[in-house]
Order: sequence, then C-alpha cells, then structure tokens
Amino acid sequence: MIRKQIILSETKTAELSFEEVMAKYKPLIKKGISSWLGSYEYDDLFQIASIALWKAFEKYDHRKNIGFGYIAKLYIKSSILAYHKKQTAKLTNKTSKINNVVSFQDLLGDDEDGTTLEELFGVEDISINNLADKLVLDQIMNKFSKQQQEDILAYISGFKVSDIAATKDISKQTMSIRMKNSLMKFRAMYIKEMVM
Repeated sequence: MIRKQIILSETKTAELSFEEVMAKYKPLIKKGISSWLGSYEYDDLFQIASIALWKAFEKYDHRKNIGFGYIAKLYIKSSILAYHKKQTAKLTNKTSKINNVVSFQDLLGDDEDGTTLEELFGVEDISINNLADKLVLDQIMNKFSKQQQEDILAYISGFKVSDIAATKDISKQTMSIRMKNSLMKFRAMYIKEMVM
C-alpha cells in the first residue's frame, strides 16, 4: 500500500494511503459531481471522479506546497468536463446524421418532373420525427447501466420478467422490482426529453 505525504491544510500534513485519501475526500467527490447529476448517472460520475482522485494522489508532490484538496478538486473538475465534452461530441455526431438525411421526396435530376426516390424504390418518406425520437431514445438508454439496458431491451423484445430473471440467476421478485424501477426511470426521462 503506497503512502504519501499529503498537505491537508496550511498547518496540517499527514502520511496517507489512497484508501484514507478516498475516505477523507469522498465529500469533495460528491460535491464535484452534484451539479452534473441531472445529465449523467451518479455511478458513472462517481467512477470518473474517483479515478481523477487516484490520478491526483498518484501525481501529487507535497514539496510544491499546494494543498491536496485544491489539486484533487482540479483533477475531478477537469475529468468530469472531459467526460461531458466526449458525451456532447457523441450527441453532436448523432444529430449531424439527421441533417444529412435525404428525403424520399427529393427529385432525382434537375427538372421539376424528375423521379423521386419514393417512386424509384417504392417506399414512403422517413419522418424526421422518427429519427429525432430514435436519437432521444438512444440518449436516454445511454444513461442506463449496461445491465439496465439489457433488462429493458429484453423486456421490450417480449421476454417475460421470469425468463429474464432466470438468465440473470436472480429471483423473479428482484427482477420485477429492478424492471419496474428501470421502466419508471425510463418513462420519466422520456417525458422530460419530450417536454423540452
């Protein structure tokens, strides 16, 4: 177990392990992620902030005479901002695909009497609303854990709660509660997105 000299305040230093630092600075992590909770999952943010705290601990040098709390706060904030930037870039990439959608009503050729893609392929126009709904659904699903995503997709695909529980080796009651909570959360997030 690695122990490091940590400046806790202007007058107090201590030799701490990372586990002790984690216990001491857990409130700082919670405070750092609190303003992002409406946008991202608590578990994801907590993991990102914990890794940032570890990096701060790993690179910390008490000889620079800077308190560890200040360094930890900078690492946590910059890591969460980097995560946000990455998530925003993913969303921007998805929404840019909407802008490149070709309508089946577009004419092939320059004249007004040209053939449309609908006439050529015999399909109806894809609605922008359907694509926007799909993006909203994708965005909402990304806020769930892998386990929750699997549960919801299995349920939507027509599997019974008892079947899903059996594959996960948990009781039907536990799976039922988990499914109910996931679906309620999904519904609330969907309504919130549709109102905005």
